[in-house]
Amino acid sequence: MSELRYAMMAALVGSCTAINSWYSRVRGVRNILISVTMLTLALVLCLGIWGYESPDVLSLCFGTDPGTLVCPHDPLTKDQGMQPTAEDRDRQAEPDRVDVTLVLVFGFIGAVLSGIPALARLHRSAVPYDLRLASAALKLPAGALSAFVGVTFIRGEFVPGLTQLDTGAQILAWSVVFGVSQYAITRLVDNKTWEIASDQRGNPEGDDDSKSGSAAGGEGRARFD
Repeated sequence: MSELRYAMMAALVGSCTAINSWYSRVRGVRNILISVTMLTLALVLCLGIWGYESPDVLSLCFGTDPGTLVCPHDPLTKDQGMQPTAEDRDRQAEPDRVDVTLVLVFGFIGAVLSGIPALARLHRSAVPYDLRLASAALKLPAGALSAFVGVTFIRGEFVPGLTQLDTGAQILAWSVVFGVSQYAITRLVDNKTWEIASDQRGNPEGDDDSKSGSAAGGEGRARFD
């Protein structure tokens, strides 16, 4: 009877050790996701403020002629089919303060569109730390940042065959496309978080925890003996 009690206590110690180790790993991944999301959001906010304060330095406009610049906030295409006025041309002689903000916002919208399927798959989990929600939140600032980088690449003639955009609407449309494209990178994070958040028995890394738990159980039994 005494040996059975020792065996049960050792098994309990091993199980608790394995569960605590698994929860610690999940909590660590959750904290990393939150930190990366906050850093990316801070970078997006800095870009928006910089673009507002120094639109000439952080310009996302296309063209070299000051009278025909094509910017995200494009008054020349405000009224489609109408001849632009002299006032509109004067306004378009330099980048607007809200150009960078518009690109970031439309990239954010693209990220929201790409994140809807992931949110639809969310369900109640036994894990106390919701990794999948933290992973979905990362997509939002990542989409805004992807839009800014993508439009910058086009403006810098980095994309072959795509070196000039003709209207502000095209710039904003490409911002949405680049906002959606962030999923190509964040899906790697999604796959990892879904793997960790799944049941421990279905997690390939769970074998390490089981081994550590068994070892801890053996040590606990030896200690009781």
